[in-house]
Amino acid sequence: MSQKTIQNIRRWVSAPLRGILRWSFISSFRQLRLSSLLIPLLDFAKALGIVLIYFIISSNLNSNLTGIGLSEELKQNIAKNIGNYDYAPAIKEKIGDAQKFQSGFQVVLAKLIINLALGIIAAALVIALANFFIWKIVTKKRLRLRFILKYFALLLIWNIPWILLFLAIAYKFKPALIAYAVPIEAFTFIYFSFLLYPLFAGEERVFRAIYRAFTLGAMKFHRIIGNVFMVYILYILIFALFLRPLIFSLFYIYFIMLIAIAIIAWLRYFMLEVVNHAQQ
Repeated sequence: MSQKTIQNIRRWVSAPLRGILRWSFISSFRQLRLSSLLIPLLDFAKALGIVLIYFIISSNLNSNLTGIGLSEELKQNIAKNIGNYDYAPAIKEKIGDAQKFQSGFQVVLAKLIINLALGIIAAALVIALANFFIWKIVTKKRLRLRFILKYFALLLIWNIPWILLFLAIAYKFKPALIAYAVPIEAFTFIYFSFLLYPLFAGEERVFRAIYRAFTLGAMKFHRIIGNVFMVYILYILIFALFLRPLIFSLFYIYFIMLIAIAIIAWLRYFMLEVVNHAQQ
């Protein structure tokens, strides 16, 4: 093996480590300022809005099921096994007319689909609105309100195909293959999403941002992957600390919460710095 080849291998291996040291501990932290404390609050408001939407949809579904005279146990079974539940025998005992129930259930199913669609749209708008203010703080740009609509479109265009791919894997693959395919899809999705949103915040062009996320992620993989893994490790560490606290005290909980808030506030700056340096 030639000396030049050895040098190239060393450079390829050491680039992620040098990138982590330079981007995460120097460049990204330099961008933090007092307004960055608003980022965790916006993330919390975003999560709260999504939870509220979920409860509204669940409540609406429950009221629709109540309207066709089902027991609580049967409603729960239908809600859990929508599309797979064999409801005919149970309904013959309750109302003696399976056809009548089927007609009512089809109405409920249609309402469910409509509610889910409206819920997804509402959740995407909440996320887009919160991220409008977040990226406005991070990029220090005067973003226009049309950013919200474009970000909304980006969320649907980017996430729906990945969800459909996941469903296809779950329904078509054998369990042994699912154990490999799902983690690979999840990693690929998170890796390119890590690049996509900072790129979009910089130029506000949906399809160009997606194209550049794929090209940049593929061509500069060796410079980016180390940084992505570092974020994984941080999140796993925080989750583990929350899951199994070493000290059961309010001080410990507050301390971990402060660390989590700091990381959430810092993460967008880190993502932006990784993308900016990878493009150089």
